[in-house]
Amino acid sequence: MEERDERSSVKCNPHPDAPHGFMRDASHNADRYVCECEFWEPPKEKQKPVGYVTGFYGGYCVIQPTDPAVVLPVGTALYRAPTEEHMSDKEKLAQWMIEKGYATGHGDTIEDLLQELEWQIAENLNRAITTEREACAYRANIALLGANRGLANRINHAIRNGT
Repeated sequence: MEERDERSSVKCNPHPDAPHGFMRDASHNADRYVCECEFWEPPKEKQKPVGYVTGFYGGYCVIQPTDPAVVLPVGTALYRAPTEEHMSDKEKLAQWMIEKGYATGHGDTIEDLLQELEWQIAENLNRAITTEREACAYRANIALLGANRGLANRINHAIRNGT
């Protein structure tokens, strides 16, 4: 891969999978030839697991490192990207609840998660009904005021005209 332009010192990415092609907008903005490979990064290696869940204690997961020589500090943030095929029903329900904005609480079983979900849905429903009632009452008051204003105008008109 050689230098593309006298004004540019940027060289093409030598990686065999790097895409090459002219990027019109980027080239116009940079006032030089810009190749697609400049923004391409090779795929990252899959991360290896650092531990596994051995159980729960006090509402928290107990994590056992895969390498016994490794010590995980308290408060270490561990993440995972579960696949659908390996997820239990409890994990699928918990994932769904989180995606929809519901708290999972300390649900250790499907029944616990469903109890958490039940009261949250009931609370959201009550809040929606209350909000809708308030909106209807507001609209009814506006309509009533409008009707009374029309009646008051007719009475005033009748008094002025002596009818």
